[in-house]
Amino acid sequence: MTLTLPRPYLWFFTFAFSIILCAFFLVQSPAFLTDAHWLSLGITVDIAVGIPLLYYLLVVRRQAANWITTLVVFLIAVGVAHAILPEDQQYFLSFAERSLIITESIIVLYGLSRIRKILAAYRAAAQSSPDVVQNLKYSLEEVLGSQRSTQLVVNEVATFYYGIFFWRLRPEVKEGQTTFTYHRESAYPAMIGALLMVTVAETIGLHLLLSRWSEALALGLTILSIYSFLFLWADLMAVLKRPIILDQGKFYLRIGLRWQATISVDMIESVEPVPDTYTKSKSVLNVALLASPNAKIIFRQPVTVQGMYGISKTVSAVALPIDSYQDFQQALLDQKNQST
Repeated sequence: MTLTLPRPYLWFFTFAFSIILCAFFLVQSPAFLTDAHWLSLGITVDIAVGIPLLYYLLVVRRQAANWITTLVVFLIAVGVAHAILPEDQQYFLSFAERSLIITESIIVLYGLSRIRKILAAYRAAAQSSPDVVQNLKYSLEEVLGSQRSTQLVVNEVATFYYGIFFWRLRPEVKEGQTTFTYHRESAYPAMIGALLMVTVAETIGLHLLLSRWSEALALGLTILSIYSFLFLWADLMAVLKRPIILDQGKFYLRIGLRWQATISVDMIESVEPVPDTYTKSKSVLNVALLASPNAKIIFRQPVTVQGMYGISKTVSAVALPIDSYQDFQQALLDQKNQST
């Protein structure tokens, strides 16, 4: 499974952390008391100016992020400097803080302009495909570029969309497409429903218990539990509305919000039934939902399957729980014959 931090970000975080750590210990040292005025100037410049500049040179210049993110880093850097420097030594920092209103205004205006373009790109994509997740990914990448942060935004927006607007969801399938479900035989909806009820009961109990010692801790765990509930519910809605598709020589793997890929049927070597004694393999991605898989799709060469939050996995096969194995096998064979 691939989850690595790009090198530009790695260098930036290393330098930024070193600057902040040195500034923190310098403020705590006796040397700071002897010449606090000029040392506070140096710390202000290093953090409020140096860190955003490093970000621009190491990340933005290498096209690993949009230029507007430099302003966001500047806001965070000013906040860090404010937290490190004593209140009576923030004279120089006050000049940077005065520019925050302008910085925030630029970010808001930029965000509004990007949102308009993203909505326009999404509408254009939605005319040819009903797949909400793929349309979100396309529209964001069209406007913001293909970045790991873009995938994070896609996942968060999709979670809230499927979790909150579930009542207006429609099956994300075009007319004439051959679809296959993967949740009925495993009773996935019933198990998730039971898990959600347990989550609600545990959240209420833990909140009441922890609030006796710490309201902040109780509130934090409650918010985390609510988000977990929302994700499980959103993933369930995506499972119900985003079936697997075979259409025009393409195999559309869609497993809730968790895994997805578009693969040519020519890349599929065969489909085999999975025995009851299924053994895990690093080269096989098991996407079964709280159950054992019954089908294994073997590829002619390794393919990359996209997961959540920028995670991807390159595998030689996928094991999944198709509800109608024989129908799926025949439909795949028909698609392969049509493509030859």
